[in-house]
Order: sequence, then C-alpha cells, then structure tokens
Amino acid sequence: MTNLHPPPVQERRDHAGRERLARRVVSEYTQMPGLRLTVAQARRLFGLEQPACERLLQRLVDAGFLARTRAGHFVRRDVTA
Repeated sequence: MTNLHPPPVQERRDHAGRERLARRVVSEYTQMPGLRLTVAQARRLFGLEQPACERLLQRLVDAGFLARTRAGHFVRRDVTA
C-alpha cells in the first residue's frame, strides 16, 4: 500500500532563532565598539553557514546598525572612522 499523502512541510524559517542571533550580533558589536569582522570571521564567531551569515550581516547593514568597509569588514555604523 502506498502513502497517498505527502509528509507535512516543515517550516525552515525560525524567526525567533533569527531574532536571538541578531540580538547576539548587536550585543557583540555593542560590547566591543571597535569590532571589525569579515564574513568568514563572523561565520566562525557566530557558528553560521555562509548564506545565513551574509543575510544576517546585510540585514544589520540595512537597519543602519552596521556598515561594510571598502575592505569588506563589518563595523558598527557609528564607529566607521
């Protein structure tokens, strides 16, 4: 007998988890105002895969909290000097 019903679709998006992670990143940058991270460094620090890390950092850039330097480092926007 075959199963006529597909398995339930699991929601891949974990909104609460993303918010916790965003708060963690903001906290790290707040506690260390001179923090300058590349995507690779942020991936290791926060334990993320490349695409997820890039999306998170870009989200914080879009929100005005982070800025990306010409060298590709992510820094707090108010500490871009």
